[in-house]
Amino acid sequence: MIEFTDSEIEEDCTRLMEEAPERYGESLDQLRVRFGHPIAYSEVFHPAFMLMETVEHYLMESPCVFFDEQAFRHAHDASTALFNLYQRLGSLRYDAETKPRPALGLTGFVGRWSEVFFALGQSEISDAIKASLARSFLVFAEEDEPGTEPPVLYSFGMMVKFLERYPELPAPSLNVNGAGQFTLCYFNSTERFSLLFKYIIDQAEVTHTVRTDGKIGVESSDQSINSMKFPEWLTNESR
Repeated sequence: MIEFTDSEIEEDCTRLMEEAPERYGESLDQLRVRFGHPIAYSEVFHPAFMLMETVEHYLMESPCVFFDEQAFRHAHDASTALFNLYQRLGSLRYDAETKPRPALGLTGFVGRWSEVFFALGQSEISDAIKASLARSFLVFAEEDEPGTEPPVLYSFGMMVKFLERYPELPAPSLNVNGAGQFTLCYFNSTERFSLLFKYIIDQAEVTHTVRTDGKIGVESSDQSINSMKFPEWLTNESR
């Protein structure tokens, strides 16, 4: 039976942290902010519960397992470990949800919108595009209605990462959907290229719409922010 010492576990944890910046393309401080969001914890909170349920119902309750005391003990230990992980992640998610946010001194805007304005100012996006986005943010913040989801910070973060990654692109139009997710759109007289930042990982849902001879063609796919495929007219326009 394999057992790990505390020092071996600590070494594994340290190794993963050292590899994370290269894997995710962000610094550890940036990752702590992005993955310290309640929705980020939800991404791992629910799988932990599902794995625990799987171990209990498909392994512990199987005669193949409970007829053998050692096999059942391993399955029971796995279920207990997953339950403890589930509880710990739930506690971390609650802490993230209730953690007080710093006052950012943006008159008239509170909560998530104030964080969006602050983060936009701290980003490395060009001043021209910052100004364009800020004007759009003002409209969305002022038009917030009861029941509308606040801006999703990880979606905003992915949008900023995209814009920092491709500074040569022209200023896009912006939309924030009812779920608080950010969309950027580039278009000309016959084509529309839009990106919906709905994932916590470095991906966007890309929709390319082309109108030719009165017909409309639509292609959608998930693409990595780091290796985006742009239509030729958009890259030509950015030169």
